[in-house]
Amino acid sequence: MLARAEPARHAGDIGSGQPDQATPGSILRFNPCHTIIHTGFAMTTDVLVLDAEQRSALAAVRSLGKHGDYRVHTASADAHALAGASRHSYMHLTYPDPCAAPVAFLEWCDRTLQNHAFRLVLPMTEVTTDLLTGHRDRWPTVTLPFADISTIDAVANKAALHQRAEQLGVPIPRTSYPASAAEL
Repeated sequence: MLARAEPARHAGDIGSGQPDQATPGSILRFNPCHTIIHTGFAMTTDVLVLDAEQRSALAAVRSLGKHGDYRVHTASADAHALAGASRHSYMHLTYPDPCAAPVAFLEWCDRTLQNHAFRLVLPMTEVTTDLLTGHRDRWPTVTLPFADISTIDAVANKAALHQRAEQLGVPIPRTSYPASAAEL
């Protein structure tokens, strides 16, 4: 559940008991560490960064948070994930383990993406990327900045990728393709 916005108090307003109005340029505080600027027609874009236990997620959260145009939410199967503790993480959500319970994870995604206005979702691991890109038609209003799942799978298969590179004449290191453990 998202926190409700409480308008910032300005020095002259302290103790007035009157809430400030959200006017262009005013600052709205959601908690002491999270601030957004109301710019008139649009406020910041909500982004969901998955796999918040990964260092790559922390790097993404920091980069987006410093940019200022994004309100970054984090999510992970771990309630105490690294990126969730970042000062740039507006809110941390916990989801079912996508490796152990992929169906439950996708159902969590359905509920979460239906109930929150996330415009962009950034999965950080191969597991969540495969699950989301394989089911991207479930969330037509959400941007997943990835190619379709068949392209991702083709690139992720290292043996097939090396063989394709050889066919195209792209130099690769000497490679063998054993069909069984006995050929090693």
